[in-house]
Amino acid sequence: MQLLPRDTFTIQSHKSLPEVIRQLKAHIEAPKVIRWNFSDNHAPYEGTISSSGFEIRRIINYRNSFLPNIRGRFDSSSAGTQIRITMGLHPFVIAFLLFWYSVWYSVSIPHFLFGAFSGDLDTWLALPFVVMPIVLLFLFWCWFWYEAHRSRQELEQIILGEVLWESALVNLARSRTLKMLAIITIVIWNAVFLYFLVG
Repeated sequence: MQLLPRDTFTIQSHKSLPEVIRQLKAHIEAPKVIRWNFSDNHAPYEGTISSSGFEIRRIINYRNSFLPNIRGRFDSSSAGTQIRITMGLHPFVIAFLLFWYSVWYSVSIPHFLFGAFSGDLDTWLALPFVVMPIVLLFLFWCWFWYEAHRSRQELEQIILGEVLWESALVNLARSRTLKMLAIITIVIWNAVFLYFLVG
């Protein structure tokens, strides 16, 4: 696991390229503009696939901006097919995070930290404004790696021709735990912010 939300790995299959593509196509469907969340009648992934590679995302029934974009490139040889896979955040999500955190810290650090050091603000009141965004970013980072790890396992199972297996209860429990931690962090953050405004 790396610090940055980006993962690159290779899967080696003894099968020919057409066989690998056929196996992937059985688990990938075309992207839809509108997808009904309550429907389970779909493939696990959506995206495009060609003889040179693929670009897909896992289909989920909940909101997650940190769901990895998955790109694969095929290298065919006499020994079989090598698939080089890269997982990363959507460029828009990266741009939004960079913009939001740069604006937040360019305002909060001078105002809250310097105010706390000078005695104008209570340190315990100023600290959450600096620490909470980092905690929230860590939770989002965990969410990305949870999704990336799950997609990596599923892609290995699909490409190697294994039965696609997942523990629905375990995945649901992990997803709900991360979601609850994110909600609790946001609630605490907003509570401190309202306390500061009212006080």
